[in-house]
Amino acid sequence: MIRELIGIEDALDVLNRMLDTDIAATGELVAARVPCSIGLALDATIQVGIHTLEEATVGMLGVINGFFGVDEGGNGAIVAEYEVICSDDHDHTLEEGQGLLDACPICGCEIEFGNILKFARNPSLMDSGDLEEL
Repeated sequence: MIRELIGIEDALDVLNRMLDTDIAATGELVAARVPCSIGLALDATIQVGIHTLEEATVGMLGVINGFFGVDEGGNGAIVAEYEVICSDDHDHTLEEGQGLLDACPICGCEIEFGNILKFARNPSLMDSGDLEEL
């Protein structure tokens, strides 16, 4: 069945089903970045990494988020939540709204990101009033 209208929950269902079925392929696809033009980087809703004035890259999640628009800060509706790894095995469960860590607050070692745990609604959109369901 072809569906012409989908919402954020529909996209999350597909992404999380894909993750549950093949975590490795899903992780590789989300991590993949393709060089793109600055013109694409200036798109109003597709999220693109701009590295220099002449270099930009786009990935799968940035394109998917482009379907749903962005909030005032340019944040998309869907995020990938990753396991956070410390080389000294400290627990780095991020509290809602905490943001990303650059270093372990306990030992100071560099933080690495492991597998994607799940795809979810961007928590910053929940209270901002920017979220308008399709």
